[in-house]
Amino acid sequence: MEIELKSFTPAEQATFRLRALYEGAGYRKYRASRFEEYALYQEYQRFLPDSQVITFTDLDGKLRAIKPDVTLSIAKTAQPAAGECKRFYYNEEVCRPSRESHTFQTIHQMGLECMGAVDAAAQAEVVTLALQSLAALPVATVLEVSHMGFVTGLLDALQVPQTAACRDLSLTMAERGVVIVSGLAEGLDGEAADALCGLLALHGPLGATLTAARDLCRSPAQREALEELQALQNRLGEAGRGTRLDLSLADEMEYYNGLVFTGYVAGVPRAVLKGGRYDYLMQRFTPGANAIGPAWLKRLDDLLTCRISLSWAAYRMYDIKIAGQMLMDWPSLDNIFVYQPLPYVKNIYYLDVDLYRYFIGRADQSVNESIMVKRVDQQLRVTRLMMQAVDVYALPPEQQKLREYMLNYFSMMMAISSIFLALDGSKEALAKRKQLWDDLKAHDGHLYRRCRFSVAEGCNLPGWLGSKISIGGYRIAQKIFKFN
Repeated sequence: MEIELKSFTPAEQATFRLRALYEGAGYRKYRASRFEEYALYQEYQRFLPDSQVITFTDLDGKLRAIKPDVTLSIAKTAQPAAGECKRFYYNEEVCRPSRESHTFQTIHQMGLECMGAVDAAAQAEVVTLALQSLAALPVATVLEVSHMGFVTGLLDALQVPQTAACRDLSLTMAERGVVIVSGLAEGLDGEAADALCGLLALHGPLGATLTAARDLCRSPAQREALEELQALQNRLGEAGRGTRLDLSLADEMEYYNGLVFTGYVAGVPRAVLKGGRYDYLMQRFTPGANAIGPAWLKRLDDLLTCRISLSWAAYRMYDIKIAGQMLMDWPSLDNIFVYQPLPYVKNIYYLDVDLYRYFIGRADQSVNESIMVKRVDQQLRVTRLMMQAVDVYALPPEQQKLREYMLNYFSMMMAISSIFLALDGSKEALAKRKQLWDDLKAHDGHLYRRCRFSVAEGCNLPGWLGSKISIGGYRIAQKIFKFN
């Protein structure tokens, strides 16, 4: 009897696709036991995502733990021979403490491991599988790569003490906290401190960021890291198109040692896939062996039925990542949050709860006109993200009302961007306004024509006189609708 794939849920379909992908690449399924001796986790505690595990005394008197991680078990049992490369994938349940509920929860974990003689070809194979894994999801995704050697090479060149500094830097890069970086930079000369803080700016398209990073190398270790990344880009070829490089990805420095990578999904503010080289852990079980592998950090059904809390976004808006794009304290952040996920939303709930207090009308308010004009580049970037986030005209007929709403929403964003550039009035600002409309025309002619026949066109009248008319209309609307 044949069973059609469409009979399963989207998450189950994605799981089947991933299993077929991994098995087709030569990875065999690893079946883990539910429990493991607690001594394993006690000895390798620093390699665990959290030191808290549930333990119990088994009938044989041994202290065991409910498995909090699969990689440790695979690394312990794989034992590849010299020159051998073993490939596994897993689809298991683990038990970990939840940051949100502060209780232990059963988490469905899926991933793959390549262990033993991991060469450049095997490394590129794993990254390709990570890209294909993300592509198996019916949502926009992006993969970011980095290299721990670039960060550690810089720390060694600057002679930063190797104590708690590494943990602080890991937290820094994971959370983009410039304050902690500045703390590490204390005692360094100005040039060295700038080099350390400059890591935060080294993110963008893979090729362009590699070029920028070469000019900032201070040690042979950094150059070797960039050469390895360049070799990876060459091996990926067209499959790596769209991959981004973020050399400030330095999380878990005690665990990862070489190439690291992180996957993001549109509408989900945290990483959903994470992996890299973990030779240090592998060599504790098999001397001379290396290892690399990614793991999903979220359940597939959670990814495909995503719930986004805008109140959470408000608290975290100083640093939100959407599909790999870094948005830092942007007044227009909420626009992308309420726009991009809409085609996948089934229910919207209103909670009549005061989650925070906000003083409206203060001089430095993010939506104040003068602040918006000053930060117009941020508005432009969010508008361009929205331009590319959703193919509105590809929405099915049953979402016609949603299509109209999203078209009107995007037209409003074009109007806001255009009027604030007109308010700036400089030649540079007017050139940016023209470029924005040219980019829209090149990206989607249909959407461009729709915006041309909307209020957005009234904010984009050409020439000096046209700008004056646009600003005059804006001032009239400002008086009528009482916005600032």
